[in-house]
Amino acid sequence: MKAGTTVTFHNVDEMPGGHSVAADDGSFQSPALAKDASWSYTFAKPGSYGYKIREHPGAKGTIVVE
Repeated sequence: MKAGTTVTFHNVDEMPGGHSVAADDGSFQSPALAKDASWSYTFAKPGSYGYKIREHPGAKGTIVVE
């Protein structure tokens, strides 16, 4: 995706305290999201951004910004 694109993370699961998304490099972190809540982040700079669900470290991904 291109720099300046906004990505929206949407939590579809129930979990006490919610789920939060965090960048591996600390560049972004969502608040705890309750079921059906969303949070958006705009990726202003090119790069590869690894992230995980803090409550489930095995749930991870990478966003590539051109």
